[in-house]
Amino acid sequence: MRRVLLLFPLLMAVGQAQELRWGMHAIGSTSSKDLALLTHDATGFGMGMHAFISDAGSEALRMRFEGQVFPASDEKGIKTRVYEGALTGDWLHYFSGRTESGPYSVLSMGFGHWRTRIEDSTQVLVAEHKNSFLASGGLGWQLGRTFGLEAQAWWANHFRENSGKAQGYSAILTIRF
Repeated sequence: MRRVLLLFPLLMAVGQAQELRWGMHAIGSTSSKDLALLTHDATGFGMGMHAFISDAGSEALRMRFEGQVFPASDEKGIKTRVYEGALTGDWLHYFSGRTESGPYSVLSMGFGHWRTRIEDSTQVLVAEHKNSFLASGGLGWQLGRTFGLEAQAWWANHFRENSGKAQGYSAILTIRF
């Protein structure tokens, strides 16, 4: 019963929605803190899908499912791969009063699953899995009904068993259908 009650706000938003669309997005990310140390400041790349719900006003909700990889190798031939899969909920506020074009702000919260794999040429040295809480915020510009660009700062509370924070900046290209 509690699970049904947790879905109630989402069902209310869908019931009030005048616009329900889906889309895809491409992500490029930089990293800092412990993630940057582990991956030697590698750039992360990823893709995802999202559902966009709007009431035809200045507010919108977006549910995102995405995956990223941060690949790296050092001078000794040790390869590091950090994979992240995330499910987030975004709240978007359009400053122009409509969702078709113009600048907007975005606040996100969600959950991520991190997989860290460190290997040399002969064996896997570390293979870990860790769940984490994710948060991000940023600004975007909707370039018409289909394309948008976003810049976000993000933070994750844990991405490995024995180390802490992962944070960075992302550039996101969104396409709505």
